[in-house]
Amino acid sequence: MGHPKSWKKLNYDFVEAQECTDDKFIWIYTSPLFPVAQENYLQTFNLSAPVVCIGGYLQIELLGRVAKGCDGKYYVCVARVQAIERKLSPPFSVDFSESSEDVHLKYDAEKFGSILSTCGIC
Repeated sequence: MGHPKSWKKLNYDFVEAQECTDDKFIWIYTSPLFPVAQENYLQTFNLSAPVVCIGGYLQIELLGRVAKGCDGKYYVCVARVQAIERKLSPPFSVDFSESSEDVHLKYDAEKFGSILSTCGIC
């Protein structure tokens, strides 16, 4: 999970070109590897603890190739990927520095208190 190195310079040409994005993003969290059964059924993978994804980008890297096509090449086949999130805003916001790779997570206690009072927790 991570964020772009520069929000101003980010374009999405790499998606269509299927290019590596390591030079365009700063990846701040990497999960452990999850073993995948080589079968066609729903497989769920949970992180061991909640993780804050600052920047809103999730990259899924598929390792290993087991499906061999009629052309003799190996392929990874995925039908669907879903990530479940919980937004931290408005009490939390993120500032990205364009001049450096600094990221700042800001907390607004007043907004947090107003959210708690409207949802009946306190």
